[in-house]
Amino acid sequence: MRLLEKNINSFNQRNQDINENLNELELIDQNEFESWLAVNQLIVNVSPNYEKELLEIETRVKKILIDQQSTNDSITSSTMINPFSPEIIFNSFSEAIHDHFINNDVLLILYHQFEKVVDNCLFDVYKEINQIDVSTLFRTVF
Repeated sequence: MRLLEKNINSFNQRNQDINENLNELELIDQNEFESWLAVNQLIVNVSPNYEKELLEIETRVKKILIDQQSTNDSITSSTMINPFSPEIIFNSFSEAIHDHFINNDVLLILYHQFEKVVDNCLFDVYKEINQIDVSTLFRTVF
């Protein structure tokens, strides 16, 4: 009998916790969600085109960070965010323009135009970044 009471109390407590969490949930504004979805779709569209270049950049950035901090075990591919990734570029653009345009249709047009421009330029930008001699960089900057 005690075991049954204990299980019932535990079940009731979990239900109460779930109800409290549901009360704390907020609905996302539909325009905000559509904007977030559009930006993420741009990232998904563009990123695969530059996987090789981004991997090279990530390797170079890691080398710089590891050389700067000499013994930092916390730098791994899963924790490092490539500052030149399409994710950073598109999210930064979104943050910069989001508050200036209330109309989501205008935002969507701007996102797609930005995608066209960025997609046309990224290969050259990534190529230039990957041509930088990291060892020379250390002598001039550090």
